[in-house]
Amino acid sequence: MPSLKAPQVLLFGAVLAFGFFLALFPFFPKQLEIDEGDIATRDLVSPRDETFVSTVLTEQAMDLAALAVPDVLVADPNVAPSQLAKLDESAAAISEIRQDDDLDEASMRQALLAIVSRDGTDTILILSDERWQRVVVAAGQVLGGVLAGSITPGG
Repeated sequence: MPSLKAPQVLLFGAVLAFGFFLALFPFFPKQLEIDEGDIATRDLVSPRDETFVSTVLTEQAMDLAALAVPDVLVADPNVAPSQLAKLDESAAAISEIRQDDDLDEASMRQALLAIVSRDGTDTILILSDERWQRVVVAAGQVLGGVLAGSITPGG
C-alpha cells in the first residue's frame, strides 16, 4: 500500500471539509420570506392543520342566506282598529278646534299645525262644516278599505 504524502492528505482533508461545508451550510433558507403584495413563486403548504373563522366571509354568507329567504308578511289584527281609532281621535280634535268660537284664525291655525301639515291646515280652514264632515266620513272609508285589503310581497 503506497503511503500518502502530506499534500495529498491535506488536499483530501480540504475537499472533505469543503464537501461537509456545502452539505451542511444552508444556502437556501428553510423558511420562505414573504412580504405583503409579493407574488407567490410556488404553492405554500402550512406546516400545521389550522382552521380560521373569517368574520367577513361569515357575514357575507349570512347576508346571502338572508337574501334567499322570501319575505313573510304577518297581518296584525290590531293595526286596523288602532289606526281607525287614531283617525277618529284626530278628526274629533280638528272638529273641536274648528268649532271653538273663542279661537281667532291665527290661534286656530297654530292649534291645527300641532296635528296636521301647513297645507292640511289651510285646507281644513277653508272647508265648510258640511264639507268637513264629508271629508271625515270619506277618510274613514278610505282608511278602512286600505286596511282591509291584502298586502302582497313586493308592494
